[in-house]
Order: sequence, then C-alpha cells, then structure tokens
Amino acid sequence: MKDTAKNEANPMDDDMPAEERRAVIQRLFEDHNDSLLRFLSVRLRSVEEAREVAQEAYVRLLKLDEPNAVSFFRAFLFRTAANLAIDRMRKRDRADRYLPLVFPDADEPSAEDCQAIREKIRLIGGYLEELPPKCRKAFLLNRIDGLSTPQIAARMQLSERSIRNYVLRAVVHIRNRLQTDSGDGNA
Repeated sequence: MKDTAKNEANPMDDDMPAEERRAVIQRLFEDHNDSLLRFLSVRLRSVEEAREVAQEAYVRLLKLDEPNAVSFFRAFLFRTAANLAIDRMRKRDRADRYLPLVFPDADEPSAEDCQAIREKIRLIGGYLEELPPKCRKAFLLNRIDGLSTPQIAARMQLSERSIRNYVLRAVVHIRNRLQTDSGDGNA
C-alpha cells in the first residue's frame, strides 16, 4: 500500500530508464496539457504564448537530471510553467515601457499636420534640453541613432541598467511634458 502511494506521488525513481521517464511525462502531458494551456492562457492572455511556455516547461521537465528532486511532477510542471509565464510577462512589461513616442499616421500629412509635427519636434527638442546630459545622450543614441542598450552602455561606459533607466526617464519626461503642454493629457 505504501509503495503504491509513493509511486502515485512520485512516479519516477532513481533507477527508472529514460524511456520510462519519457512515458511518465507523456502521460503527464496527456492528462494535464489542456488544463496547463488554460492556466497559462489566462495568465498570459495569449494562446500562442501559452503553447510556447508549456512546451518550454515540458522540455525542462524532460531535462531533469535528478527525478527525485521533485516529488509531485504535475505540481512541478505547473510551477515551472507559472514561473516561465511570469518571466514572459515581465519581459513584455519592460518592452511596453519603451514604446516609441507616437506621432500622427498618414500617407501624406496635410500642411496643418506637418506644422503640428514640426511644433511637436521643436517642443521635444526643448524637453530634451531639460534632461541631464547623460540621460539626453542615452535617449538620442537609442531613439535617433538606433543603438541597442548594450551598445550605448559600452559607448558611454555605463551599466545597461543605467542606460535603460536613462532612456525610460527621458521617455516619461517627454510624455509628461507633452501632456502638460497640450493640456488634454492625450499627447
């Protein structure tokens, strides 16, 4: 009776051949993949991302060197998938912070649109002058010269974290100033 309970909690033991381990993980996939995908789809708000994260979780489960390190493989699978989902959401949030400043979209802007764009560019130039020199330089290297964070960090001899902070600070400053100056909060 004890052996049966032990095998249900941890279906793999140290002596289990790789083929049997794969069979156990295959059963885990068959029994729980739908619920895992629903769980991840809710967290990530994307079925595609949920599939990618689930696949990565199964790959990690297959790569476990010490099967007894985890006593409940279903729980391990869901915990691993949840951690991967959190990593992906953090990455998405970081990317969202660096969205470019938005200007009007049109194939051929009218003269009025061109004047508004010129005015906005003039204002942004002034707002950039309000920033500390390192912050302004990091922003310009990123947004105008198109350099990546590591390239800017190397050029300015600063950490990548500092560069990300400088660029984010500049974007937030410019957006806030545009909103304040436009008075409508929708710059």
